[in-house]
Amino acid sequence: MAEQALLYARHLATTMPFVPGSDGTLPISVLGHGYSNLLYTVCNDVVDLVFRVYPLAHQDRVLREQAALSLLASVDAVPELAWGEPNARFIERSVLICYKVPDFSFDADEILPAHLDCLADFSATIHGPEVPGSGPIAEPVGPSAPRMCLELIDRELLSPKGSLERLSPLVRETLTYLQEFPRCLNLLDLKPHLWKESPGRLYQADGQLANVVKGSRGMRYLVDWEHAGPMDPAYEIASFFQRPYSLQLSRKQRDNCISKNADRRDISADRDRKAKYLTVLPVQWITRLTSLLAEDLRR
Repeated sequence: MAEQALLYARHLATTMPFVPGSDGTLPISVLGHGYSNLLYTVCNDVVDLVFRVYPLAHQDRVLREQAALSLLASVDAVPELAWGEPNARFIERSVLICYKVPDFSFDADEILPAHLDCLADFSATIHGPEVPGSGPIAEPVGPSAPRMCLELIDRELLSPKGSLERLSPLVRETLTYLQEFPRCLNLLDLKPHLWKESPGRLYQADGQLANVVKGSRGMRYLVDWEHAGPMDPAYEIASFFQRPYSLQLSRKQRDNCISKNADRRDISADRDRKAKYLTVLPVQWITRLTSLLAEDLRR
């Protein structure tokens, strides 16, 4: 794959104005990988680029990230888009190319005070633009109200895939129990304003420490926009606090950060919505995992 990426880089060096390579050769090195992509750096004396290379089956992710970064072109805290080619010639892959963040480095594995400030800053600036009504990022990528999480849980557990007969009695009993357990969530105090759908705004939809990188002068950037699209902003913030590393935070730090984000948003009942999502999300992920395990056991 590295050889194919190098071939593509050399092609760009001779044909694309944003890759000024005098003799068509560019050094390329592996930067890392994501869940479904490989990352390479390509540079010479005048340009420093990051290539994200996907299988063709994931070209929709390139289109989505390309659209998101184009919409956020005026925002400093995201990478600058150079080129996107969902069906890249020569290598039969999807490629997205961004200018490398100056003095790029991966951030810490632990939550720092700067991360909590960034979370609020990202929410106030990056997540502001209205999503176009059509195009790659028009389709929602997350819930727009807490009730949608309850509906997802119902779909996972009340519409089992395949027969339960091949499962052990213990697994069948557990699934049956879980089908009733989400009913407790319906007792949540979902007042009318909490059922109201939030306005469609752009969200990165994968807010985690691995996607926060540090640049020059300590500035932090939010990268990896392949899942971007509209969702309830309260859901994305709640999802951040459901990840294991959030356990590093004290209750006071957690509450202060949630309040800080709430203060920067013009969304009614923002704090209440986050509280509902924080209650529902553990059940949602447990039922999703159980459903996947049960499906795998049926095979």
